[in-house]
Amino acid sequence: MDLTNIAAISGKPGLYRVIKPTRTGVIVESIDQQRKRFAVGMNSRVSVLKEVAIYAYNAEGSVPLAEVLQKMHQWQGEIPMPNASAEELMAFMEALLPEFDRQRVYPSDIKKLISWFKILSAFEPELFASPSTAERDTKQK
Repeated sequence: MDLTNIAAISGKPGLYRVIKPTRTGVIVESIDQQRKRFAVGMNSRVSVLKEVAIYAYNAEGSVPLAEVLQKMHQWQGEIPMPNASAEELMAFMEALLPEFDRQRVYPSDIKKLISWFKILSAFEPELFASPSTAERDTKQK
């Protein structure tokens, strides 16, 4: 799963594709039906999803977001709505990723994770293709 060009912008809902850097920031395009482009200045906090991780009790201390999103894609149960109760969100995360750090991962983080997953699965479903499937599709074209 390649999340190198997908970012979240602090203070703005949704996800954005990074188009190209400028002298004063970056140009992004919203990942939705509108595909609206705009420039984001250096004073805005832009987080590239490839560099985001979920705190966990493991050797590395975290699990990469791409791995968590892939687990969500393979999840057989129901994914709660982002407006679910804190208990429901924590129970979902417990079932999905038992080693997550309950002290450092808040319900608001899980809400954001679920909303990101819903955006990506609706508008960027090719991200969830397995590497072998993606290679086979590329070779067929």
